[in-house]
Amino acid sequence: MKAVHALAEEGINVGVVFTPIIPYICDSEKNLREVIERAYDSGARYVLSGSMTLRSNQKTRFLELLRKNYPNLLKRYLDLYRDSQNPDSRYQTAINRKTFELCRQLGIPTHITPPSFERPFRENLEVANMLLLYAYFTEMKTGNSYATWAYHKAAQSIEELHRDIRHIYEENRLAEIHGVGQSISRMIADFLENGRSEKLEETRSTR
Repeated sequence: MKAVHALAEEGINVGVVFTPIIPYICDSEKNLREVIERAYDSGARYVLSGSMTLRSNQKTRFLELLRKNYPNLLKRYLDLYRDSQNPDSRYQTAINRKTFELCRQLGIPTHITPPSFERPFRENLEVANMLLLYAYFTEMKTGNSYATWAYHKAAQSIEELHRDIRHIYEENRLAEIHGVGQSISRMIADFLENGRSEKLEETRSTR
């Protein structure tokens, strides 16, 4: 936090990656609030949170340490992770909702705002970023990364375009972009017409 404060004092866009949040050990609301409040007080401009993954040998080693230091939690972990490297999706979404709400209360973004450097087809970047934010918040809320794959694919196609997406929109040809179907094209049209996406705003809500 001292490093965060020092960087913030110099005007650097600095934040805290609050992960892994360790189930049943570091995931109490009191601890979540304290970490986020300390980040805020130190000048953090964003907080990125995430629950703990246990891959391959990580899982073996962590369960050994758990058996030695927190034997009363072993069964809860076996039930929570089962045969996966990720905790149960219901647990993940519950933790994400808690951290999102705590960040909302303090006014700390839960994503990194893209830099405002100049580049060709600036609006293409803004549309692609809007789709990626939607995918991010949807995944955080549902715990299902597969449900957002289409938005990642569409965002990549838009970033790789060699012409302005607004011209494509005016020609009514958004759905012809690779990976962009009718549903995503309506979302893009809303963004281009209004400068914001209602669907994204709804998804960013903690409700």
